[in-house]
Amino acid sequence: MKVTVRKISVASEPDCTYYLRLEWAEDLGAGFVVLLCDGVSAWSGEVLEEDVTREAQEMEMPRERYVNDLQLILTGVGQTDQSYSFHLAPKQSGSPMLQLSYEKVQSDMS
Repeated sequence: MKVTVRKISVASEPDCTYYLRLEWAEDLGAGFVVLLCDGVSAWSGEVLEEDVTREAQEMEMPRERYVNDLQLILTGVGQTDQSYSFHLAPKQSGSPMLQLSYEKVQSDMS
């Protein structure tokens, strides 16, 4: 079992520090467990292999490339100068379930 923990910032809560823990067996493409903690509360979830495959298809991306990108973004291991912004929001209005998402931050091209 492989485990990584990294400190992340959530764009909507810039004054709060979060820790993102991932746990997986083979590679992230086979599914993984995620734990997000802010030092007071913790949230956990599981991403199945089918979820990874569906996301890669929705992004019209080869699955292997999607898994590699996912590993770089979520673990932070091997990241170069590329930056990502994390977002945390209720899955549905009034729901205790939260959804963690990310997006690539583009450099100013001007």
